[in-house]
Amino acid sequence: MSDRIVAPPVTPSVDARQKAEMREFVERWKIAGALLDADRWERLGRATEVELNERAWDVLGLWQADLTGDDGEAIQIQQLVFSRLAAREAP
Repeated sequence: MSDRIVAPPVTPSVDARQKAEMREFVERWKIAGALLDADRWERLGRATEVELNERAWDVLGLWQADLTGDDGEAIQIQQLVFSRLAAREAP
């Protein structure tokens, strides 16, 4: 027998006001997301090859293969890809 205490699952209850707020949030993000995406693509189109390379290296520098834990397993494949790309593309 285990001494571990297990809490019962919690089912969140959402009232009509909260549902309306969530719908409004989603609708706002449909607009804001499109504007942000357009801005992102516009800035990306203006970026020079050097700036793009610097941004890529910034992203590649974020991973830390030696950190593992409950939230680390799902990202290990991505880290492996980044490490291979970094090794292949190093100046």
